[in-house]
Amino acid sequence: MYIVSRMHSGGGGENDNLPRGMSINEKLSSFFSAIPRESGGDDNSYIDSTEKYLTIFTNSSVPASLVMLYTSPLKANKSCGESSIKLFLNSCLALPDEQQSCCLPVVLEFFWHRVH
Repeated sequence: MYIVSRMHSGGGGENDNLPRGMSINEKLSSFFSAIPRESGGDDNSYIDSTEKYLTIFTNSSVPASLVMLYTSPLKANKSCGESSIKLFLNSCLALPDEQQSCCLPVVLEFFWHRVH
C-alpha cells in the first residue's frame, strides 16, 4: 500500500525502475508494455512470463492498494483507483487471447478485496 500511496502522490524512490513523477496509470501502462507478447511459434514461454509478471504484481499488493484507493471516501483517490482498475482490465483485454487468462487471478483479487 505504501508504494501505491507514494505513486499516487508522484513520488519515487532511488530503487524505482520508473522515473519519478509518473502517475499510477503511466506505471501500469509501462508494466503492461513490458509483458512479453506471443512469439508466433509453438513456444509458450510468453505465457509463463505473463504469469510471472502478474504474480509479482499481485504479491506487491497492487490490487489491494488500488481497491483501497477506489473505496476511499476522498474523490481524488476514488477516481484514481477506478481509472487504474479500468486501465488494468482494458490492458488485460488487449493481450493476446492465450495471455488473457493469466489476468484472472488478479481480477479475482480486485473483487475479493472489494468484498472484504
